[in-house]
Amino acid sequence: MTDGFRITQLSEALMHAITAFLHSELTEQWQIVSCNRVEISPDVKEAEAWISFYPRRPSKEQFVTIARELRPELVQYIRKHVPTKYIPHVELFLDTETNKEESVQNLIDQI
Repeated sequence: MTDGFRITQLSEALMHAITAFLHSELTEQWQIVSCNRVEISPDVKEAEAWISFYPRRPSKEQFVTIARELRPELVQYIRKHVPTKYIPHVELFLDTETNKEESVQNLIDQI
C-alpha cells in the first residue's frame, strides 16, 4: 500500500469517527452535526477536521468552546474506534462552505 492510500483511508476513518462522536454529543443542540472532510499532514502527525452544523451554525466563540470541551473525549473515542498505531493531533474547524452551497441552492430554487 502506498502512503497516499493509507492517508486517504485514515482520513475517511477519522471523518466517520468524528461525525459519529459529534452526533452522539451534540444532537440535542443541533439536528445535524457532521465532519465534512479531514486533511492529514504527510507525516500523519496533524489533521484538520472541518465540521458543519444544521440548521444553524454556532458562533465562532461557541465553536471554540465546544471544540475545547470535547477534545479529550474525542481523542479517546478516536483511539477506541479508529484502528491505527498513531492518532494524529486533530484540530477542529468550523466549515462555512456548506452555507455557501445552501445560498447557491436557494438562488437556483428561486429561478
